Amino acid sequence: MDGIESVVDSPIESPVETGIESQEPSGVVEATEDSATPQEQPESATTDESESSDGRRLPAHIKSALKALADLNPENKKVVQELRKAFFEHGAYRGTFPNASAAQAAKAQLELVGGAEGIAKIQSENAVWQEVDSRFEAGDSVVVDDIAKEYPDGFKKIMPHALQQYSSLDPAGFQTAIQPHLVALLDHAGLGPVLENITQALGANNVEAAKDLLGKTAAWLAAQKQQAGSRASNQPDPERQKFEQERKDFQSKQEQAFRQDIGRQTVTHQNAEMEKELKPYLKSRANLSPEAKTDLADGINREINRLLQADRSYQEQMKAWLASKSRDSAKITQYVNAKLSQVVPDAVKAVWTRRYGAAQPVKPAVAAKPNAATAPTQQNGAIEIAAKPDRAQIDWQRPGAQTLFITNRAYMAAGPMKGKLVHWK
Repeated sequence: MDGIESVVDSPIESPVETGIESQEPSGVVEATEDSATPQEQPESATTDESESSDGRRLPAHIKSALKALADLNPENKKVVQELRKAFFEHGAYRGTFPNASAAQAAKAQLELVGGAEGIAKIQSENAVWQEVDSRFEAGDSVVVDDIAKEYPDGFKKIMPHALQQYSSLDPAGFQTAIQPHLVALLDHAGLGPVLENITQALGANNVEAAKDLLGKTAAWLAAQKQQAGSRASNQPDPERQKFEQERKDFQSKQEQAFRQDIGRQTVTHQNAEMEKELKPYLKSRANLSPEAKTDLADGINREINRLLQADRSYQEQMKAWLASKSRDSAKITQYVNAKLSQVVPDAVKAVWTRRYGAAQPVKPAVAAKPNAATAPTQQNGAIEIAAKPDRAQIDWQRPGAQTLFITNRAYMAAGPMKGKLVHWK
């Protein structure tokens, strides 16, 4: 599909640079277990509860960590309950959506059709059209009455073509249907009295009068044939043709402007998503030249286009929304951007793997180890000590002190290690 349906026709304007940390998009999902607030939870809702209301269980390491946090301070009970609830909510969310981008795309799609009310409206309209289709198939004349009543101008324009189709599909049926109307037209034209006058003239042996009447009748019939032939040839009126062409040109320019406006916004979003997704990959190829980055971005752009082109559901929805009389550019842009957020990571991974193989994580530089004979052992920047320190010696005012304690680490407030981060087994 051309244009905004794939939203990738415009090339990336500049090489992809790094500078934005890759982040997992966040999403908000509704709770699927009991909706009671922490204050309303029963007394037993602590870390000892490893099972949700629908039978799901906490993994052992999560349960252990929550219990350790609760044991640090009784006031942590509410925090533990919130963390437990968040864990089960996240599990329910991941059971429906593989990631936040998929949830955002679904949300944008739902909003584009007007939410629950929009879906109800679509279902109602679909039911109406199914009824209309059934009546058409059954040959119910009420359908024609409804069209003539609701769209009189359109009905008048389409009827000549309908008659032509009828005469081709069923010539005998067409003649039977048209006969009463043809007779009425001949009567209206006065053919009956003319034929009677011809008969009377011939009966009175008035040959000249009969010839005159026959000549006029023949001339009238020739004129009718000429008019019918002119209408059958369907030659357009020059002025009407000029007006229709101007109208089409105007509509084409409006459509082009509408799609370009959406395209500018979606291409900007696409470039930002590509830059974000590429940064961790580019760390393993810090020596890529600007030309290589531009070529890489061009390849990813084509992959995005391919993925969108292959998504039949996306293409059909875009066709329908772009053709809608009540289309909303902001909602369409939101939907396309959400779809791009879902597709770009796959496109980046696919192109990078084809060109450079699976990306290897970049290991940070290892600092020189202190002399074991003169300095304590360190682990991830923390000094290892023989045993867990006394709680009174720990600096509990430090941000994240309780979380550190759960992982057997702490900043010391007193003693020989005062102010330092320590670690114990």
